[in-house]
Amino acid sequence: MIQECDKLFSKYSIFLRALEEDDWKHSIHWRKNEIIWNMVAGHKYYVSEACEKQWVKNHIENQQNNFVFVVVEKESNKTIGFVYLININHKNKCCEFSKLLGDQDSWGKGYGTQMTMLTLYYAFYELGMERVEARQLLTNKASICVNEKCGFKNEGIARHALFKQGQFVDLNLMSCLREDYDMVIANYTKQENTSTI
Repeated sequence: MIQECDKLFSKYSIFLRALEEDDWKHSIHWRKNEIIWNMVAGHKYYVSEACEKQWVKNHIENQQNNFVFVVVEKESNKTIGFVYLININHKNKCCEFSKLLGDQDSWGKGYGTQMTMLTLYYAFYELGMERVEARQLLTNKASICVNEKCGFKNEGIARHALFKQGQFVDLNLMSCLREDYDMVIANYTKQENTSTI
C-alpha cells in the first residue's frame, strides 16, 4: 500500500510541511476573510498579530495530540492552506481532521482532495490511527464531496450544533476508517493499471 501511495502522491501538485514561525502571516490573513469564515465550522473572532504568533508557536512546540501542517504548492512554493489532525487519542486510535484551503486562487484545482489524501496517509500510516473523524457545515457541499472522494462516510447530522451568523446551524458528521482509505488507493491503482493496458 505504501508504494501505491508514493506513486499517487508523486503526481500531486502540493506537499505538506511543518509549521514555521512566520506562518502566522498566512493564517491571520485567512482569518480576516469573510468568505472563508462563512464556510468553516467555527466562530468568527478577531485576533491580534501577537495572538496569532502565539497560536503558531503553541502548535510548533506541542505536537503530542494535535498536528497542524502547512500545504504548499510545489511549482510556486506558495503556502495555500493548512490541514489539521487534532484530539489524537492514541489508545482508541482515532482523531479529528479538518482542512483550510485559504488561498482562493488555489480553489477548484483539486488541491482539497490532495491535501486530504496526504493527511489521511499520515494519520493511518505514520500515527497508526484506525478512525479519522470530520465535521463541516451541512451547507459546505464542496468539503463534504471532497471528503467522500477520499473515503469518508457520512454518519449523520448534528442538529443545531453550532451558533453561527446569528442562528443555529447543522453540522455534517463523517468518518474514514483505514480500510476505507485503503479502498480509495486500491481503486486508484486499479484504474491506473487498466489505463496502461
